Amino acid sequence: MKGLFLKEFYNIKDDIHTIIILEVVLLGIYIFINTPFADLITGFIVFIGASSTYLRCEMLNYKNNFNMYEKTLPLNLNKIILSKYLFMFSLMVIIISISFIISLFFKEDIEILNTLKYSLGYVFFINFSLIYVPVSYLFFILLKGNIVGTIVANMLGLFLSMFLNILCSTGLVFFFSKSTNVIIEKLTMPIIIKSGLLNFVFSFIIMFFIYKLTCFVYKKQSL
Repeated sequence: MKGLFLKEFYNIKDDIHTIIILEVVLLGIYIFINTPFADLITGFIVFIGASSTYLRCEMLNYKNNFNMYEKTLPLNLNKIILSKYLFMFSLMVIIISISFIISLFFKEDIEILNTLKYSLGYVFFINFSLIYVPVSYLFFILLKGNIVGTIVANMLGLFLSMFLNILCSTGLVFFFSKSTNVIIEKLTMPIIIKSGLLNFVFSFIIMFFIYKLTCFVYKKQSL
C-alpha cells in the first residue's frame, strides 16, 4: 500500500507547489475583499483544482496504458483503488488543515458566522469530499479516462456530491426541527453539529458502496 500511495504522490508532485501557491493567492484575494468564509471558499476551490489535476494525471496514465500495466502486477486491485482514495483524502486533509489554521487568525465580522463555519462549513467540506472523490473516479473509469470523460466525471462528481450533501443536511435539520418541535431558526448548536455528524455517517456509507462498485468495474475492465 505504501508503494501505491507513493506512486499517486509522484503522479502529482510537480503540481503540488502550484496548488499551495493557488491557495495562498486566492486566500489573499478573498481576505482583501472581506468575503465571509474566505478560508472555506479558498480551500474548496483549491481542492476541486487539485482533484481536477489528479484526474488529468490519471488520464495521461490511461493514455500511456500505465494503468493496464499496473493491473498485470501481483497487486490486489481493490488496494489500487483504495490507494487513490487515500491519496485524495490526504490532499483534502492538508488543504482543509491549511484553511483551518489560517481561519484562526481571521475571524468573521459577525460572531454567528464563526460558529456556523466551524459547526457546518468544515463538516460539509469533509462530507462533500467523501462523495466527490469516489463519484468522480467511478465515472472517470466508466468513461474510459479520455479528455471528455475526465471533464464529465469531474462535473458529475461535483454536482452529485453537492446535491446529496445539501439534500441530506437539509433533511436532517428538518427532521430534528420536527422531532424537537423547535423552529429551524432556533435550533441549538448541538443539534446542528449532530446533523453534520450524521451526514458524515451517511456520506461514508455512500462512499463505501461507490468504492465497492468502482472495484467491481475496475476488475471487469482488467479482464
